[in-house]
Amino acid sequence: MQFHATLFRSVCRRLVPAILLFLIPTVEATAQGAETEWLGFTEALEKAAEEHKPLFVYVRAPWCGPCYRMETDVLPELGNRLRGFVKAKMDLSERPEPGSFADQRAFLWVRAEGLQTPPAFAVISPDGVTVVALRGFTQAGPLERTLRLAERHIASSTP
Repeated sequence: MQFHATLFRSVCRRLVPAILLFLIPTVEATAQGAETEWLGFTEALEKAAEEHKPLFVYVRAPWCGPCYRMETDVLPELGNRLRGFVKAKMDLSERPEPGSFADQRAFLWVRAEGLQTPPAFAVISPDGVTVVALRGFTQAGPLERTLRLAERHIASSTP
């Protein structure tokens, strides 16, 4: 009986730190991502126009592996850069209900911009013009530079 108790303690001493190392980054990413308020497309578009802010649109799907990486690694890293944007998250697995204009408008926009394959991103000016659209997994550095350039473009074209 003492052998089993010793074996159990030995396994626990090795296993518990490994489990904690796995959970700590997840908790940090969740805490950083908690600051980001994600809206639906139509609501975010209206809010961007009201507040005269650019709109950052993130197109995702639950079955998308690169989307998971974007949400756990890249988007939390962009927290400060995204603060100047209204943020919309679109889930391609959620199909619009018949008669729901808001949802249909969002999916028509996705199709028109060629963003049907997640992950995809876009920046829309406060007046509703798509400034940039990106397709595929993107590291934080290049995505941050793209956001900065989009902000400059919007600022220079706004009277």
